[in-house]
Amino acid sequence: MIVADLDASTLARMTIRPSPVHEVIGWLRLIASGDRHPVYGRANASDRAALRDPDVSLVAAMVAGGGYQPDLLTPVAGCGDVQTAFGDQLDAVAAADQAQSATEVAWWSAGRPAPRRVRDAVDRGDLGRLAARGLAAARRAMGDRWESVTGMLERSTHEAAATAAREGVGAVLDGMHRDVRWTGGELRIAKPFDESVRYRDQELVLSPSVLTWPRLTVQVVHESRGSVVFPATAFGEGRHRGGGGGLGELLGSSRAALLRDLDVPRTTTELSARHSLAKATVSHHLGALAAAGLLVASRRGRHVDYRRSARGDLFVA
Repeated sequence: MIVADLDASTLARMTIRPSPVHEVIGWLRLIASGDRHPVYGRANASDRAALRDPDVSLVAAMVAGGGYQPDLLTPVAGCGDVQTAFGDQLDAVAAADQAQSATEVAWWSAGRPAPRRVRDAVDRGDLGRLAARGLAAARRAMGDRWESVTGMLERSTHEAAATAAREGVGAVLDGMHRDVRWTGGELRIAKPFDESVRYRDQELVLSPSVLTWPRLTVQVVHESRGSVVFPATAFGEGRHRGGGGGLGELLGSSRAALLRDLDVPRTTTELSARHSLAKATVSHHLGALAAAGLLVASRRGRHVDYRRSARGDLFVA
């Protein structure tokens, strides 16, 4: 159990902003583990081809599985838009020195010999530089999926911020994950180890995540700030409007409603009329659902019909 004692000044400095490097790591973990994501499914052959890059493979080796991952790979997210934040995080990864790399790799390997390529990088003092290069290459390999992910991140960030504005920061802390409980003065996080930390006038960064879902990642940084990366589903539209359930919380109420309605083929015009949405808005949502593999399109004369894919059927079910 992690017990974090937070003073009022720390609560006042709490910020909510996405951590793009966590999304890249979540994607690499999905590739390495073969697990299924609720929106993006399992990695395909094209995704796995990214591991041919030795730097990408190096990072994937250190994040596969569900245990500790070196903190040097996941610096706390900075301010600015997603792309700016990602660049700043890559700079921080590249700046990791040899001592930090050696210590964190020792924790990660838990007394077992680390893979040779990781040990060699530590010995040369360039693990951070290679890891930053691997994260950048992995981000490029995500292609159009990155736009879908960042859109969901931005929406979830706004929703969590709206919750804080309506209900206070305590509601955000208490609603991030089933393993997190806010007592009014302490943040208690269920973990298989015990640690206590006092935050006095420090920054606490809360970062919603799409691709690390449903994982909860906690970084306790004693010197200046810490971060909690929580599933982006925690503060969806359905939470406050009662109209989406789990599907609405992940996709947003409009996309969830469209996906539910595509049990039979429908055109953009039909969906626009049925849901009182502009055709351009419907097209935007359908594009995101298609990118996630949740629907398929087929041409019928001058019209295009959209229908849920097999993955979309499973997701709705």
